[in-house]
Amino acid sequence: MAMACSKAYYIPFNANIITGLLRWEALLVVMDSRPFTRLPTILAEIADDRIWIFAELIGTEYTSKHGGAWVPGYHGLLYNLTDQAFRACPASTEWVLATNGDNLYADTFFDRIMTAPKEADVIAFDFYSRYHRVTDLGANVFRWPRLLKEDRRLGSPAANAQEHQAEHFDGLFANTLKTDGWNIHHVTDACLYDHNPSPQRCAQKGGVWDDTRALSSELGGTCLTPEEAEAHLWIGGNAMEAVEIELSNDGNLASFLKESSSVSISIRGALASSKRQKKALAASGQPMGAPVPDDL
Repeated sequence: MAMACSKAYYIPFNANIITGLLRWEALLVVMDSRPFTRLPTILAEIADDRIWIFAELIGTEYTSKHGGAWVPGYHGLLYNLTDQAFRACPASTEWVLATNGDNLYADTFFDRIMTAPKEADVIAFDFYSRYHRVTDLGANVFRWPRLLKEDRRLGSPAANAQEHQAEHFDGLFANTLKTDGWNIHHVTDACLYDHNPSPQRCAQKGGVWDDTRALSSELGGTCLTPEEAEAHLWIGGNAMEAVEIELSNDGNLASFLKESSSVSISIRGALASSKRQKKALAASGQPMGAPVPDDL
């Protein structure tokens, strides 16, 4: 989890454009069953004392998932720790945002925060993600003074209702602020945040987006390598379909990757070899999995 306090705007931890931008501070929160061994090296390479580790909790009691499902209570611990980090921001902080370290932001994201209406308490961004994500913590920038004045907490029982699972917590918190009259400025003409994993990020990496298990523990889909996709399609046979989807992209989200292909990439193209291989095997009489649909 990367969290930033800012006098004017937020800088994500993994951005390549932090050089030259002032008045921000990034607090890093690590909570996992395994240590993030490369983190000290990464920070040494960046060599910026505005980026520092607020908390690093490592142990089996901080295991996030078991058997593909979230461990009960994990998000409560993480949100409570994030609440503590919020309160460690400098007194001059105006905006605050929490995000995961593997998320990406367009360079124009900062401009939208700086030009938001003065009366705004929350700046809400549209974003790329799995289909079921109505909102995400990383898509909302909060007015820090009001957040603290009203003692708003992500880990509060009111926000994290027990009858809801972890994937609903961000939305519950955002809805609470809206219901309580916070002024929300919604950026609707662009998607400047990429919530990982997403079909866009998967395409950038040359992967294949799998929606066949979207309602299982994968929670909205997952990114497969072409080899994994071939194996998965082989097993699924007629129950699965490879489709071609042109993916949109706003801002310069792809520019954060050193070697990225166009985001508008054919998901079906990566599976074309799978179809040909299956037909070749069928013609040769070799054993194969379920039959390949003719319309693939």
